[in-house]
Amino acid sequence: VENTVKVPFGDLGAIRAARENWRKHDIGAHLNDFLLDGGRSRGCVLPHVSASMAWKILPDVLTSFFTYLSTRKISHARVVCSGGVAQADVSPIDTVDALGSVILGRREQNSFSVDMSRIGTAWVTVHAQTWLLELFDHDGMGAAVLAADPMENTKVWNELLCSLPRLR
Repeated sequence: VENTVKVPFGDLGAIRAARENWRKHDIGAHLNDFLLDGGRSRGCVLPHVSASMAWKILPDVLTSFFTYLSTRKISHARVVCSGGVAQADVSPIDTVDALGSVILGRREQNSFSVDMSRIGTAWVTVHAQTWLLELFDHDGMGAAVLAADPMENTKVWNELLCSLPRLR
Protein backbone atom coordinates (compact mmCIF):
# COMPACT_ATOMS: atom_id res chain seq x y z
CA VAL A 1 0.00 0.00 0.00
CA GLU A 2 1.47 3.32 -1.02
CA ASN A 3 1.31 6.11 1.54
CA THR A 4 0.47 9.54 0.25
CA VAL A 5 0.36 12.81 2.10
CA LYS A 6 -2.70 14.94 1.39
CA VAL A 7 -1.98 18.62 0.84
CA PRO A 8 -4.24 20.75 3.04
CA PHE A 9 -6.12 23.46 1.14
CA GLY A 10 -3.96 26.16 2.78
CA ASP A 11 -0.80 24.59 1.32
CA LEU A 12 -1.72 25.39 -2.27
CA GLY A 13 0.29 28.59 -1.85
CA ALA A 14 3.28 26.52 -0.74
CA ILE A 15 2.97 24.40 -3.88
CA ARG A 16 2.80 27.49 -6.07
CA ALA A 17 5.81 29.01 -4.28
CA ALA A 18 7.79 25.77 -4.66
CA ARG A 19 7.06 25.62 -8.38
CA GLU A 20 7.99 29.27 -8.91
CA ASN A 21 11.14 29.28 -6.76
CA TRP A 22 12.54 25.76 -7.08
CA ARG A 23 15.36 26.68 -9.46
CA LYS A 24 16.04 30.02 -7.77
CA HIS A 25 16.75 28.58 -4.32
CA ASP A 26 20.20 27.37 -3.35
CA ILE A 27 20.73 24.04 -1.60
CA GLY A 28 20.59 25.73 1.81
CA ALA A 29 17.07 26.98 1.17
CA HIS A 30 15.98 23.47 0.16
CA LEU A 31 17.51 21.98 3.31
CA ASN A 32 15.75 24.65 5.37
CA ASP A 33 12.46 23.56 3.77
CA PHE A 34 13.23 20.03 4.96
CA LEU A 35 13.72 21.30 8.53
CA LEU A 36 10.55 23.40 8.71
CA ASP A 37 7.67 21.55 10.39
CA GLY A 38 9.64 18.33 10.36
CA GLY A 39 9.68 18.25 6.57
CA ARG A 40 5.92 17.68 6.33
CA SER A 41 5.30 20.68 4.02
CA ARG A 42 8.29 19.73 1.89
CA GLY A 43 6.93 16.23 1.47
CA CYS A 44 3.56 17.69 0.47
CA VAL A 45 4.96 19.85 -2.33
CA LEU A 46 7.35 17.31 -3.91
CA PRO A 47 4.63 15.52 -5.93
CA HIS A 48 3.63 18.88 -7.42
CA VAL A 49 6.96 20.25 -8.67
CA SER A 50 8.25 19.33 -12.09
CA ALA A 51 8.85 15.60 -12.61
CA SER A 52 12.35 16.51 -13.80
CA MET A 53 13.06 18.24 -10.47
CA ALA A 54 11.63 15.64 -8.04
CA TRP A 55 10.69 12.00 -8.43
CA LYS A 56 9.78 9.23 -6.05
CA ILE A 57 11.98 6.14 -5.96
CA LEU A 58 11.48 2.64 -4.62
CA PRO A 59 12.67 2.72 -0.97
CA ASP A 60 13.38 -1.03 -1.04
CA VAL A 61 16.58 -0.38 -3.03
CA LEU A 62 18.21 1.68 -0.27
CA THR A 63 20.02 -1.27 1.32
CA SER A 64 21.62 -2.07 -2.05
CA PHE A 65 22.32 1.62 -2.61
CA PHE A 66 24.17 1.93 0.72
CA THR A 67 26.09 -1.27 -0.01
CA TYR A 68 27.14 0.10 -3.40
CA LEU A 69 28.31 3.35 -1.79
CA SER A 70 30.29 1.34 0.75
CA THR A 71 31.99 -1.04 -1.69
CA ARG A 72 32.96 1.84 -3.98
CA LYS A 73 34.04 4.06 -1.02
CA ILE A 74 31.88 6.91 -2.35
CA SER A 75 31.95 9.77 0.12
CA HIS A 76 28.58 11.38 0.71
CA ALA A 77 26.69 13.53 3.20
CA ARG A 78 24.13 12.05 5.56
CA VAL A 79 21.90 14.62 7.25
CA VAL A 80 19.43 13.60 9.95
CA CYS A 81 16.76 16.13 10.80
CA SER A 82 14.62 16.23 13.91
CA GLY A 83 13.00 18.97 15.93
CA GLY A 84 14.34 21.73 13.70
CA VAL A 85 17.93 20.53 14.11
CA ALA A 86 20.07 18.92 11.42
CA GLN A 87 23.12 16.81 12.18
CA ALA A 88 25.40 15.92 9.29
CA ASP A 89 28.33 13.66 8.57
CA VAL A 90 30.29 13.60 5.33
CA SER A 91 32.44 10.55 4.64
CA PRO A 92 32.36 7.23 2.86
CA ILE A 93 31.00 4.25 4.79
CA ASP A 94 33.21 1.21 5.23
CA THR A 95 30.60 -1.40 6.05
CA VAL A 96 26.86 -1.84 5.70
CA ASP A 97 24.91 -4.38 7.69
CA ALA A 98 21.21 -5.15 7.72
CA LEU A 99 19.87 -5.98 11.16
CA GLY A 100 16.26 -6.90 10.54
CA SER A 101 14.73 -3.80 8.98
CA VAL A 102 17.61 -1.56 10.12
CA ILE A 103 20.42 -0.60 7.76
CA LEU A 104 23.60 0.22 9.67
CA GLY A 105 26.47 1.96 7.91
CA ARG A 106 29.77 2.42 9.74
CA ARG A 107 33.09 4.18 9.29
CA GLU A 108 35.60 4.08 12.11
CA GLN A 109 33.70 5.52 15.07
CA ASN A 110 30.86 7.04 13.03
CA SER A 111 27.66 5.21 12.27
CA PHE A 112 24.43 5.89 10.45
CA SER A 113 21.31 3.79 10.72
CA VAL A 114 17.94 3.80 9.00
CA ASP A 115 14.99 1.69 10.11
CA MET A 116 13.51 0.89 6.72
CA SER A 117 10.22 -0.19 8.29
CA ARG A 118 9.72 3.49 9.17
CA ILE A 119 10.56 4.91 5.73
CA GLY A 120 7.40 5.55 3.72
CA THR A 121 8.77 7.45 0.74
CA ALA A 122 12.08 8.34 -0.83
CA TRP A 123 12.54 11.18 -3.31
CA VAL A 124 15.36 12.28 -5.58
CA THR A 125 15.36 16.06 -5.85
CA VAL A 126 17.40 18.14 -8.28
CA HIS A 127 18.90 21.51 -7.31
CA ALA A 128 21.33 22.79 -9.95
CA GLN A 129 24.53 20.74 -9.45
CA THR A 130 23.41 19.20 -6.14
CA TRP A 131 20.96 16.33 -6.12
CA LEU A 132 19.47 15.01 -2.89
CA LEU A 133 17.94 11.76 -1.74
CA GLU A 134 15.21 12.71 0.73
CA LEU A 135 13.66 10.14 3.05
CA PHE A 136 10.25 10.55 4.72
CA ASP A 137 8.47 8.38 7.26
CA HIS A 138 4.98 6.91 6.84
CA ASP A 139 3.44 10.03 8.42
CA GLY A 140 5.14 12.34 5.91
CA MET A 141 7.77 13.64 8.33
CA GLY A 142 11.31 14.16 7.05
CA ALA A 143 13.72 11.50 8.29
CA ALA A 144 17.03 12.10 6.50
CA VAL A 145 18.69 13.68 3.49
CA LEU A 146 21.62 12.20 1.58
CA ALA A 147 23.76 14.29 -0.74
CA ALA A 148 27.03 14.26 -2.61
CA ASP A 149 30.18 15.10 -0.72
CA PRO A 150 30.57 18.82 -1.55
CA MET A 151 34.34 18.32 -1.97
CA GLU A 152 33.86 15.62 -4.64
CA ASN A 153 32.59 15.63 -8.22
CA THR A 154 28.79 15.62 -7.91
CA LYS A 155 28.31 14.09 -11.36
CA VAL A 156 28.93 10.55 -10.06
CA TRP A 157 26.43 11.05 -7.21
CA ASN A 158 23.81 12.51 -9.55
CA GLU A 159 24.20 9.59 -11.96
CA LEU A 160 23.75 7.13 -9.09
CA LEU A 161 20.55 8.84 -8.00
CA CYS A 162 19.32 8.93 -11.58
CA SER A 163 19.80 5.15 -11.81
CA LEU A 164 17.49 4.40 -8.86
CA PRO A 165 14.10 2.94 -9.91
CA ARG A 166 11.40 5.61 -10.18
CA LEU A 167 7.88 5.18 -8.87
CA ARG A 168 6.33 8.27 -10.48
